[in-house]
Amino acid sequence: GVLDLGFTAGRFKIGHGLYNDYRDLDMTRTSVFLPTSVYNPRFRDFYLAINGAGLHGSVAAGAAGSFDFMGYIGSQNIDKNEGAIHDIFGDIGVAPISRLTVDQIRGINVTWNTPLDGLKVKYSLMDIPGFLVQGTMVAGGPLPLEPGTAFNFTCPNVWDNVASIEYQRDRLTLAAEYSYFYFKGVIDGSVDVNPGPGVFLVPVSLPIYWVVNSAYISASYRLPVFDDKFEVQGAWQWSEFDTVNNGKSKTYGWTAALRYDVVDHWLIKAEYGWINGTQAVRRNEQYDRTTERVWSYLAVKTTFDF
Repeated sequence: GVLDLGFTAGRFKIGHGLYNDYRDLDMTRTSVFLPTSVYNPRFRDFYLAINGAGLHGSVAAGAAGSFDFMGYIGSQNIDKNEGAIHDIFGDIGVAPISRLTVDQIRGINVTWNTPLDGLKVKYSLMDIPGFLVQGTMVAGGPLPLEPGTAFNFTCPNVWDNVASIEYQRDRLTLAAEYSYFYFKGVIDGSVDVNPGPGVFLVPVSLPIYWVVNSAYISASYRLPVFDDKFEVQGAWQWSEFDTVNNGKSKTYGWTAALRYDVVDHWLIKAEYGWINGTQAVRRNEQYDRTTERVWSYLAVKTTFDF
């Protein structure tokens, strides 16, 4: 038919971006890691699946190809003691967190399967309204709030937009994605205005924000030698962060990966990455609490699937 519809309920994958649904399936890609500029591993749980309900379907568009779509609404089991949001607030001097909740998680994605065989274009939008965090300030953070006092953070919406394009032709796969992430709210707390001994607290409201523009391009190719067992990939990625604790900063770099399919259901991968920037690095996770602007990594991974 021209229109096919389906309904999903329970815990299900939401199709945010090109590859979130498959990020845990190693056999679906050449690289060890998905590009962290768009697929930040800290936010894996938010972008992979939700608990709720969704409507999905496809529309035939004749000479224009076809369209696949999905809309969903639900929630996540957000832990105030660990995870991406806990880490963000820990980095700005908030600990412990006594409450961390959201009203819901909702979103849409639309894929255009173009008339050109192998070419598809996709747009994904996720919105997290009613974000609330409560807790206690600690000393040494970047915010001028009095240590030991309570705070209340509210954020009307958290948005993540991803525009994607992928082209597959024989042995070649080309992909590019751009993401705009918007997390901006207000933290209400107390500041000490007494310059001398003693404490005189005054209530204040301060902005908290985490706005990120990021993108990557990649190309992978299955080599027509050695029984088609080898595949190579190269990728370039870039991010621009604007955060309340670090200001504006940029991160960019490239990766090169090699995949070897030993036999059916067993593969080995190697990946080298060169990065200029600290977008994927938290100071608190470094053994000496310092970070280096330019760094690199080598990852080797083997996977059995059955």
